[in-house]
Amino acid sequence: MGYVLVLLGFLGVFVGLALLIIGVIKKKKMKGGLVLGISVAAFIVGFIMVPTNSTDSTNDSNEKDKVETVAKSNDDKPATVTPDEFNKLKNGMSLEEVEKIVGGKPKNPDAKENDNLILIWEYDGENGIEKDSPVSLIFKDGKLNTIQQLGLIIEKETEEEKAAREAKDAEENKLDYTIQEEKISGSIWYVTLLTSLTEENDLRKLVELTSDLAKSKKEKIDSIFVKVNIKNSLAKSYAATGKVALSDMGLIQTKLKIINNYEFKYLVTEEHLTSKDDLKQSNESYSAEDILKAFQDAGLPTTDSRDNSHNCVDLECTTLITTEDVSIYEWPSVEKAQEVRAKNFGDAQVGTIIIRMNNKSLDIQKYIDVMNNVVNK
Repeated sequence: MGYVLVLLGFLGVFVGLALLIIGVIKKKKMKGGLVLGISVAAFIVGFIMVPTNSTDSTNDSNEKDKVETVAKSNDDKPATVTPDEFNKLKNGMSLEEVEKIVGGKPKNPDAKENDNLILIWEYDGENGIEKDSPVSLIFKDGKLNTIQQLGLIIEKETEEEKAAREAKDAEENKLDYTIQEEKISGSIWYVTLLTSLTEENDLRKLVELTSDLAKSKKEKIDSIFVKVNIKNSLAKSYAATGKVALSDMGLIQTKLKIINNYEFKYLVTEEHLTSKDDLKQSNESYSAEDILKAFQDAGLPTTDSRDNSHNCVDLECTTLITTEDVSIYEWPSVEKAQEVRAKNFGDAQVGTIIIRMNNKSLDIQKYIDVMNNVVNK
């Protein structure tokens, strides 16, 4: 509209001037002054309107660009997690459901699932108990699996508080243990614990305690492999085993699927619950182990020898060594051995030793001769 008025005003000025000139020449009133006045007014109004509209248009455009830039900036900025939002998160939620609750992408939007289908999103907490309050959301196969926070809704422990709590827990749970052996290979900690505990719950707590023990290591620990032995046990196998991943690298090392989630196996048998103290002892200078070694030195078959002395609790023997070919029983005294053999137990008896032939095709006399050499020397 402004441009039209300017154009009409411009043309009107010329028309008005022409009429004024003609009126002067012919000495007639041609209304040139009126046309000129209206045209000048129209030109001025139009001229004012043109720059006003242009400025408004420019301002509108600038404002639109500014809004779009701010919107884009907000889209790129990672979301934060408030305590209210944190409490709304539930295991099993999809990625989209989590985004909707927290209001956007994590700090690591380019994070991808690993080979175990694990995806970890990291957020900063907002309006939490502590200023620095990181939040970790762990997804398994596209579903929220683990929700972790530090300082957002629960205040962080100081090192002194943590040490005091762990000491109190250890005292309350009576986690009697020593580290029997350990080795760190790369970022993997292999540790064997020795304990008098035998209950499943106690051994589970003991295995899980290694996560806290790992924090005292100078080296970075990504995973832990734990084995547990029972003090004074006759068992030759472990009473419990466990492993845990402490990081994404640990998941690869352990082949587990969730960080800080222990895989625990309780392996206690009657053998683990039996100690040498439960068995009567022989006062003779030789033992079942000496007889086994003498058989081996003589070249007699003793395939796959095993200490099964835990069975002696019921049999009232001192030691029991079994092989695929022959079993060796040691008794507390010669008299006890004779008493047992008189009940047709085993195949031969010399001193405190009774043998049972498991491979009947072998020459038992050769075994008896070796036994006599050991017992009567």
